Amino acid sequence: MKLVLVLLAAGALSGAAACDPDDSDVTEGRSTATAGETVEPTEAGGGGGTPTADEPGDGSVRRCADDPGRVIPAILGALDAGDADYVFSCLTEQSRQTYGPDVDTFASGTFNELAAGLGSFSNETPVALAEEIEGLDGVAVAAIAGDREVEGESEENAVYAGVLLFEDGSWRLHLDEDYEFTNLGTEPFGLLPSGPLAITFDIAGVEDPGEGPGSLGEGEGIYAFLDGEAVAPGRISVGYTDGSFNVSVSADADAGPHVFIVFFAHDGGYAAHGWSFTAE
Repeated sequence: MKLVLVLLAAGALSGAAACDPDDSDVTEGRSTATAGETVEPTEAGGGGGTPTADEPGDGSVRRCADDPGRVIPAILGALDAGDADYVFSCLTEQSRQTYGPDVDTFASGTFNELAAGLGSFSNETPVALAEEIEGLDGVAVAAIAGDREVEGESEENAVYAGVLLFEDGSWRLHLDEDYEFTNLGTEPFGLLPSGPLAITFDIAGVEDPGEGPGSLGEGEGIYAFLDGEAVAPGRISVGYTDGSFNVSVSADADAGPHVFIVFFAHDGGYAAHGWSFTAE
């Protein structure tokens, strides 16, 4: 079965002011960090503006960050400080249940995995993308990109991308991704010729692809970003085969390093992935 989908606009909302720290229902006017910005963590492990343990978002859970671009830096700082409680509070409610359900269980398991993986990035790693998704209130994609050493191997321009949800007056990282990105035609850290190119990949786990153009609904679709800029929907083509979307993104790449990030929303589920490549 082959199905070509009409994808919705890959834009993002970016308000000028940060959310009101006393209003857990704020969904507009949230600020967005600029791609390439280095966000300095506080001593408590949070990005700028991050409340302390005495300022929970809903009376029981500490806040993480009031800006999508500060969530991952906040988590990096807390990982570096060994603050499992803070990292736990930076996860969405669903992720806390999945990887908890309490902070002690999280501290003895997933916290260590995050410290070995995401925690291998420096606290000063620049934000590569922080965008709220148009048509999906309280949903964003964020990413960092920089050099790191993981499992004894050095990686130049490595990328970490994640889904963020706005819950209890704070942006939080959603680790429970519903779909998997496979068959990356443009390999991470790979070399490609500069100029026009096609970035290809599959999105696995799609049980219901819809029945025709526009069937994904408002806010659903594939949102691609190259070097922090949204790729026009007309440059994204999608087919469907055996439970997977087969995606090709048409792009132009000058000689040098590039960061590609994709966000996917469908049927109430989300996923994000990112990687870098070099054009020559």
